[in-house]
Amino acid sequence: MKSAALVRSKWVLACLAIAVAVGLLIRWWLLGASQGAVSADEAYTGLQALRILDGDVPLVIEGQAYTAVLDSYLLAPFFWLFGPSVFVLKLLPMVWWFIASALLLRISLGLRGRAVGVLTGSLFWVAPGCLIVLSTRAYEGYGIGVVAVLVACLTAQRSVNEPESVLRTAVITGAASGLAFYAHPMYAAVVLPLLLVPSFVHRAE
Repeated sequence: MKSAALVRSKWVLACLAIAVAVGLLIRWWLLGASQGAVSADEAYTGLQALRILDGDVPLVIEGQAYTAVLDSYLLAPFFWLFGPSVFVLKLLPMVWWFIASALLLRISLGLRGRAVGVLTGSLFWVAPGCLIVLSTRAYEGYGIGVVAVLVACLTAQRSVNEPESVLRTAVITGAASGLAFYAHPMYAAVVLPLLLVPSFVHRAE
């Protein structure tokens, strides 16, 4: 019985490794294809990073009243170290997508077990069609917003399953939800319904 479980674990890990490798290869190919060209919105992310290095301290995209520029702040030190680079610019959204895939895997583990968790995380990482192209686009607030939503989802799930940790998870869930909304208001469509579940479960507190 123990050996069978070990074999299943090895198969699951092998499938996960294959999915990670396939996702990386597709993205590498995309960067050299026409879909890998830098769009105007991506160029803004990189140019804003350079302006931050020159002393600019924006709160949101300048000229509009929403969308955080956190990606530009994170890019700035790498541009300072390695110089402006399309590769570094494109690498950031891929990192966000990988973190989001890992978070989805973790959330699914708590719901349906290891196999479904690996399948869910892998399907998000090797996303179909335009989604995998989107995972290479350095749009302000998109990738970090997805990660923030999934952190809120994970901690909300934990607050429902582990009532003793409700205070700690409530703080993290609230912070992640606020970060998601700050990254881009569109994430309110996901965060607000998400918050209803732990709020109802812990309504007495």
